[in-house]
Amino acid sequence: MKARQPGKRSPWWNHLPWLALLLVLPWLTACQSLVRGRQTNLTAEATVQLQQRMTLPEVLGLTVTERNGQTSVRWREMVRPELAVQVPLVRAAAGSVQPFVTARLNTGRPLALLLDTGAPVSMVQADMALKHNLAVADPTRLKNLYRGAGGLEEAWYGMIRQMTIGTELAFRNVFVAIRPQTHSRKLLGLFTVADWDSNLIGMSTLGNFAFFTIDYPQQTAVLSHRDFYPGPRFEVVAQAPLSHEQQQLHIPMRLGTDTNLHAALVDTGNEASIMLPASLAQKLGWGELILHGRNETYLGLGGEFTARAFKIPRLRIGETEFLQVPAVTGPEEFGLVLGSGFLRAYRVSFDLRRKQLWLEKPTPRTNVVVPRNRRF
Repeated sequence: MKARQPGKRSPWWNHLPWLALLLVLPWLTACQSLVRGRQTNLTAEATVQLQQRMTLPEVLGLTVTERNGQTSVRWREMVRPELAVQVPLVRAAAGSVQPFVTARLNTGRPLALLLDTGAPVSMVQADMALKHNLAVADPTRLKNLYRGAGGLEEAWYGMIRQMTIGTELAFRNVFVAIRPQTHSRKLLGLFTVADWDSNLIGMSTLGNFAFFTIDYPQQTAVLSHRDFYPGPRFEVVAQAPLSHEQQQLHIPMRLGTDTNLHAALVDTGNEASIMLPASLAQKLGWGELILHGRNETYLGLGGEFTARAFKIPRLRIGETEFLQVPAVTGPEEFGLVLGSGFLRAYRVSFDLRRKQLWLEKPTPRTNVVVPRNRRF
C-alpha cells in the first residue's frame, strides 16, 4: 500500500461523495414519504431486569384504592427547601423550545428533565429507570394506559427515592410513570431525524408548589414550595384565571370573533403555539385556513400524528388580544391547547395558590429559537 505523503492533500474529487450526501440529506428529510415512524418496545433483557426490581406498592409508600372501577394512588412527596429556588433551563435538543432542567435521580448522573405542565404524572423512560436504580411497583397491582398524541400506551409505575435539581432543590419519594416504549422518525430507516424524550416532571410534582415561573427568554425557572407568588417583575402582557383540577392547568380563552370562552390546557410540553381539534376550527369558520395550510408531523406518547398548520386570525387571553397566531390541528381528545410555541416569548408564572397565570414582557436579552423537530 502506498502511504500518502505528510502534508499532501487528497484530490478534491475524493470528497465528492460526502458533498453529495450533504446536499441531498436536507431534500431527503423534507420528503415525508422517505421518513417513517418507528416504535421500539423494551427488550426482553431489560424487561427481566425491571421485573427483578418489582416491589409491592405498599412497600414503596403508595396507598392504592380501588373504587367504582377506578384506581387512585396516594403518596407523600417531600421538597426541600420550601423557599423559592432559581434553576437554569437547558437545551435538551437542537431547536427545541421546551423548558428542560438538569436533575439527578437517586445517585445517577445528571439527566435533562422536561418541565411538562401537560403531563398529569412525572415520567421516566424504562432504560433510564434501570440506569438510575428506580424502584418499580408490581404491574399486576398498578399500571395504566395513557393517551398521547399518537394513541394509547401502557405504562408501569415506580418511585424515585431522591431527586435533585441544581444544587439546592431536593425531592424525596417522587412518584413516576415508567414508559417501556420509545418512538422516533427515521430517514430511510437509518438516520434519526426526530425523537421524543419522555423523561419529564409532570403535574404530580409541579402541582405541589405554591408557584413556579418559567422564564423562556432568560432560560431560568423559579420554583417555590411554600412562599406565595410575589407578583410580576416586568410589564404584564396578559393575566388569566388558572384552573388546577385533576392534575391539569386550564385558562379561559376567546378565539376569533366567538364570544364564548374556551378552556385551554396550558401544556409546556407541547411545542405547538396553539393546538385545537379540526372540528372546533371548522365551527369557528377556519376551514379554508386549514385547507390552505401545510402538514406537520408531531411526536408524543403513543407515536406520531400529522397535523395541519395554519394561523389563527385572533385570540384573546384575559384582556389582551393576539393576532395571526400559529396553530395546528390536533386530536379531538386533547381539546384546545396553549403550548410552548406561544409561551416561549414570555416569562410565564403559574400562581397555584391564587390560581392566576401571568405572561410578562420579555427581558432585553431575548433569544428565541424557532423549532424544527417538534415534540410533545
